[in-house]
Amino acid sequence: AGAYHDAGSSAWYSELETGWSYRISDDAYLGVTGGVSVVEEFYGSSGIHDFFGRVSLTYNVNSVVSFSPFAGWSVEFDDTDGDGNELFGGLWFEVSF
Repeated sequence: AGAYHDAGSSAWYSELETGWSYRISDDAYLGVTGGVSVVEEFYGSSGIHDFFGRVSLTYNVNSVVSFSPFAGWSVEFDDTDGDGNELFGGLWFEVSF
């Protein structure tokens, strides 16, 4: 859960998110997250804004380096600004030290 203030639009954005993970092996796991956001005068929108989610597969190369390809989505409840729904993906490269 989080609440944020956007200085550019002088608006509030809040979200509630949950997640689940499944260990595939000692070095890999599947992660799924999803949530919903609520806005107040956020670029002309107020109320429930969107439902969003992400699926990732993390592989730990060693105790310091990980790779996580992911795919995500956002489905807007009220598409008044014409941006519509979104699909996206990418690759996270993580180094811990």
